[in-house]
Amino acid sequence: MRKAPYLSALSSNSTSSRGQGFTLVELLVSIAILALIMVVLAQFLQETGLTIGKTSRSMETTELCLAALDRIDSNLSSMITTGPATMVVVKNTTGVNDGLALVTNERVRSQGSSSGPINVANSSDIRMAAMGYCVGNAVDPDLAGAPSVPMLEWGNGTVTWNSSQIANGNSINNLPLSALSAAVTDVSSVVTNGGTLPSPAKMLQFQPLSHGICRLEICFLLSNGTLISVTAPPLNKNFLSSASPSPAATFTAPNYALAFNANDSNSSTGLYVRALIIGVAAIDSVTQKTLTAAQLASLPSALAKTIDGQTPLQAWDISSGSTTTYVNLKAYPTQVLQNIRFFQRYFYVN
Repeated sequence: MRKAPYLSALSSNSTSSRGQGFTLVELLVSIAILALIMVVLAQFLQETGLTIGKTSRSMETTELCLAALDRIDSNLSSMITTGPATMVVVKNTTGVNDGLALVTNERVRSQGSSSGPINVANSSDIRMAAMGYCVGNAVDPDLAGAPSVPMLEWGNGTVTWNSSQIANGNSINNLPLSALSAAVTDVSSVVTNGGTLPSPAKMLQFQPLSHGICRLEICFLLSNGTLISVTAPPLNKNFLSSASPSPAATFTAPNYALAFNANDSNSSTGLYVRALIIGVAAIDSVTQKTLTAAQLASLPSALAKTIDGQTPLQAWDISSGSTTTYVNLKAYPTQVLQNIRFFQRYFYVN
């Protein structure tokens, strides 16, 4: 009869002893749950890092492209559109990238009236700025030891004509034409020589504008609404009738001196260019590092050339796996197809 309390006490002590720790099964379950939480957390942090990196690269290329297009927009807004001086688009018919050359408005230091035609007698000199845009091959200063990469180059040069030069038979109307001729020669040299910058240059001093831009494509929107890229656009007849410099030397296809109004057009129907459609493509610096020198050099040619009736964004469409640009880019590391960015803008000149 007295054994019951003893057994009861023993049972009580045993239960108290087990409550002081975990069983092996409980420990294993806890470790498994903790490991699962750590795996999920690691995946979340990795995906967050990848998203941040992709967003950062996208912002980088976006800023580069928009800055370049804004610079072009600024130059076009001050372009000379009167007389024989206008703009020349260098279309690359055998290679990849196009080019652009223009002359900005004259800045005249004169004691006479600022309105009306220039009075040579009251003008100390006439200054103008020639501009050029093209994709050249150069070493990015931010990527020490890296191979040369395609990048958008901006060239500029200033010419000053004084009264004695004008008095010696140099027409004021031909001042910008002479500067533009030299600028076109420099831009054409880069376009036709696969991005090699001229040395020495005739007019333009080139400097990198956007190191991520590897592609420049220019199309024309005509006054009748037609979009062309391969067909020759309406030309400025003032260039064709100019005696100096010879139009045959500088302003013949594929160097197109554009007509921006019906009066200046050489078209029998009065067609002229209403707007330029300029497209650019860019990759970020991180993606550039994943490519070999040969891949960097060939990347611009992977983007299809435009045809008549097609904008740059339409030619570079990668939303479908069957487009020429998509198929070409599949031959490169996957980061290229993921991170390359395309932009275009309509520049209405008239």
